[in-house]
Amino acid sequence: MQHGKSKRLGVAMSRKKLRKTCVLVVDDVATIRRMVKGVLEPAGYEVIDAEDAITALSLIHERQPDLMLLDIHFPNGPSGLEIINLVGETPVMIMTADRSDELFDDIKRTHVITHMAKPLEAFSLVRHVQMALKNAEARKHITIAMRETREIACAIGIIMGVLHTPQAGAFKALQQASIQQKKSVKALAKVILAEFETLGSEGSHAERGQRLGAMLQGTQANERSI
Repeated sequence: MQHGKSKRLGVAMSRKKLRKTCVLVVDDVATIRRMVKGVLEPAGYEVIDAEDAITALSLIHERQPDLMLLDIHFPNGPSGLEIINLVGETPVMIMTADRSDELFDDIKRTHVITHMAKPLEAFSLVRHVQMALKNAEARKHITIAMRETREIACAIGIIMGVLHTPQAGAFKALQQASIQQKKSVKALAKVILAEFETLGSEGSHAERGQRLGAMLQGTQANERSI
């Protein structure tokens, strides 16, 4: 049984490694979509395309592309800038013939990674896509690191407030608890944040202290199951 499970896991990991980088092209002009496909597919990318916002949002939900190449001006429906605000964290590269200062000021206020001027040129397109994907990966790691740092900082703040201990003491308590419980500091910080978010403003200070003490000692789960 164990051998079969390991084999299935290995197949799943192999499939994940074989998955091509997926690029979504959103442009109302069919010839541009075909041109981008004709350039990027031979370069090793999987290319899917949409002519409007509704189709683009549906494909983002279904396929979760690694990068979206997006035009700005559409004859009907939302503009490219409006689409950007709807796609969440999907990395975006703008393709446009619009060179107005107003547009670039608007782009700066979004999470767009880079832009490319139309008409598109094949070699430059591949280079821009490679650069955009590289920058998107770097941003992803920075975002994760910042989120984890905030979670740890918030957990330390809770420990300081509940246990009336200075910052150094709070971090030491969190660090020691993570070692004792064989958890990472960030994992334990998430547990503390989730517990106190559920608790909210309810409970006395003594009760909050008991809850926190139980979490730092790793006895919370046992107490709840009794």
